[in-house]
Amino acid sequence: MNKLTGFSFSISALFAAVLLLSSCAGSRKLSEAETPTVVKPMQASDFLTNKIHYNTFSGRAQAHLVTKDQDQNFSANLKMKKGSVIWSSLIALGIAEVARANITPDSLRALVRIGKKAYAMSYEEGQKFINAEVEFATLQNLLVGNVLVEDMPVKSLEEKDSVVVITTEQGGNTQVLTYGKASKLLKHVSLSAPAKDFSCDISYEKYGPTSNSQPFAYQRKIIIKNQKEVVKLDLDFTRAELDIPLEIAFDIPTSYTLQTIQKKN
Repeated sequence: MNKLTGFSFSISALFAAVLLLSSCAGSRKLSEAETPTVVKPMQASDFLTNKIHYNTFSGRAQAHLVTKDQDQNFSANLKMKKGSVIWSSLIALGIAEVARANITPDSLRALVRIGKKAYAMSYEEGQKFINAEVEFATLQNLLVGNVLVEDMPVKSLEEKDSVVVITTEQGGNTQVLTYGKASKLLKHVSLSAPAKDFSCDISYEKYGPTSNSQPFAYQRKIIIKNQKEVVKLDLDFTRAELDIPLEIAFDIPTSYTLQTIQKKN
């Protein structure tokens, strides 16, 4: 008996056994207590749909930034309208604003208080300024705590102890998502684009409710590698509010001098 025949025989025997047991049981219906429990196979959508839903976001975080040129602690105030604008203000020593930025899908404008410097450029040029080659929607997802790139085709799903690892791929980009199996909350994201020599790793910790009770990761550890540049950013949110009315205004004073971004080798 070859393997295929043996396999077919085993399946036939299994069905025969089931039919025999059914006939022995007669026509009596199963009671409620006897109804077998059907375990639904785990699906990627069970986790990918578990995300923060919002129209506006307002938050404050203590931040620690490390680059090749600086190692700084500061406070960050953030305001966002989904799909349209990101506004941020950086406070040093809890006293004075040192920088402010306004980012849209088309533009990036920023003020640096020291030296009264201003920047105004396209979003594409602004990617160099923030040292991260990411789409606007990806940047908003990073800040609010959702999957970085949504709607990317799922390649695999794997259960590992208490976590579920989902890998998605598209256009030379690979995204690896780690969720808590029981909580279905995002624990880690790794996004890589080898052709662009770019990667972003984020750990999500200390989940708690937001103003409308959605679970929010109040602690983030972010590492962005863009070619030879490495940026490390730790965020410890002290406030997170969703869907509250927001006023977002940004102006460049006439006393500020517009700067240009130097191309990197």
